[in-house]
Amino acid sequence: MLKKQIIYIFVCFCFLYGCADGTYIAEKKLWHANYKLRQFLTDKDSINNNDERIDELIFSFKEIVMRYPFWERTPQAHFILAKLYKQKKNYSSALKECRKICENFTLRKEDCARALKNIIEIAQLQNDWQEAEKTYETLIKVYSDTSIGLPAMVYLAQEYKKRGELEKAKDIFSNAFEFYKQMISKENAPQISLKAVDLSVICILNLSGANAVTEFLLSLKDEYAGSDIEIQAVLNLAKNFQYNLKQKKEALKYYQYIVEKYPKMNIVPKIKDEIEKLND
Repeated sequence: MLKKQIIYIFVCFCFLYGCADGTYIAEKKLWHANYKLRQFLTDKDSINNNDERIDELIFSFKEIVMRYPFWERTPQAHFILAKLYKQKKNYSSALKECRKICENFTLRKEDCARALKNIIEIAQLQNDWQEAEKTYETLIKVYSDTSIGLPAMVYLAQEYKKRGELEKAKDIFSNAFEFYKQMISKENAPQISLKAVDLSVICILNLSGANAVTEFLLSLKDEYAGSDIEIQAVLNLAKNFQYNLKQKKEALKYYQYIVEKYPKMNIVPKIKDEIEKLND
């Protein structure tokens, strides 16, 4: 019995030591790869020897993703590889790196959303609208609660608008606005809520115009009085009057409102600068 216990402890020790050692080696390899990357980015002469240097970097980061496919920092290596492949115009390899992130790190939602955004950018470089559109739909359906996925509906609507597909654009803007209204009310995700205010403004501008934006933001100001959402709504009100409605007096009024009611906010110095510009 004692012999079995000793063997068990020895096996556990070897396993734990192996994991720790593996992580240490992975960290070391990533550090060296990043060091080479920094040297490449800061070396002015690297322009004359681009392909060879890029291939060396690809080799360094490729070793990491192949040896440690599920390590927590491997997505970083995948993203760098995708960027390096894009620089070489090797778009198929860049796409593979992004897709690996979505396959191997399904619970890392922000990373997956970022990978999908990269796939969209690569598809657009290849003029493959079908692939870009399909990826937008996945980003919206699965990752709309991430910082990258949240504005995806607005970006897709704007793409449709550029392509002259105005009815599709209108439908997406309308659906996006309803979604963002729900996100604003989610108090457990404050940064998402604040961003949703900004995105709602873009939707309303495209659907109904600047006067409708004013009406919506005033309703938020009243409903969320004393909260960060009120500040975001008032800030957007000021910008709407300044840039869209060209009503300087109203813009000043709402900028001043934030300065007086929330004088300790980090954003106040910038608002004061804006007030000075408007008063000139």
